[in-house]
Amino acid sequence: MPTPAPIDERWVDIVPPGAPPYSADPLTWGIGVAVLVVLIGMATVLYRRPRSRAKRALRRLARDLRDSRIEAKPACVRIQLCLRTGLGQRHLPSVPWRDDHHADWVAYVNRLTVCCFAAPLPSKAELDRLIQEALAWLDRKAADTGCGSR
Repeated sequence: MPTPAPIDERWVDIVPPGAPPYSADPLTWGIGVAVLVVLIGMATVLYRRPRSRAKRALRRLARDLRDSRIEAKPACVRIQLCLRTGLGQRHLPSVPWRDDHHADWVAYVNRLTVCCFAAPLPSKAELDRLIQEALAWLDRKAADTGCGSR
């Protein structure tokens, strides 16, 4: 009968596996975290821009008006407030426009002022039209200044 080989000799041909590849490279993680921080920062800046914030408020106002959660007079005042915020002006008539837009802007501001202070309450259709026009004016201002915040 053959003599048993010592344990060390029986396991000689087995090679232990190599170390796994190191996939968590610190440089890769650092670049990934930096890109994520930059993207979050850009999203925050874009989210908090006055024009974007005003457009969101106008859309929310349209939804509230459609669901009858706000009355006509406060809705008119909120449209004015959103426009002042989004355009960065205290007084709406003093917003600078190109000559081809100025007459339309003055007519819009006059209609909005009449809705705010006239005795008969404006209809929901009129208020919705004013909100849609306010959104269009904010978009037009973004196009005029060359910054597209849609």
